[in-house]
Amino acid sequence: MEVPRGLPRLTAVFDGFLDSVNRKLASPAMLDFHDAIAGGRGQEVTQAALAQVVNYTIYQFAAEENLMQPHDFLGTAAHRIKHNNLTLKIS
Repeated sequence: MEVPRGLPRLTAVFDGFLDSVNRKLASPAMLDFHDAIAGGRGQEVTQAALAQVVNYTIYQFAAEENLMQPHDFLGTAAHRIKHNNLTLKIS
């Protein structure tokens, strides 16, 4: 099986990116959401939390595409179409 063009370089770049993604997902706002649900206040914070997830998803897609493009990652255009389709569904 042939390694897709750009994959080794992209993998190295994604290592740092994924670390930043994990820090973002464990942000204080997400921890506050968990605490609100555990404290019986989930319904009052759900709308704001969902908006945060949508905004973060759009941010993450853009960041990922910005990493793929300069590394000439094979399949970038098709991947971008998938991102666009999901973004339309959640926005």
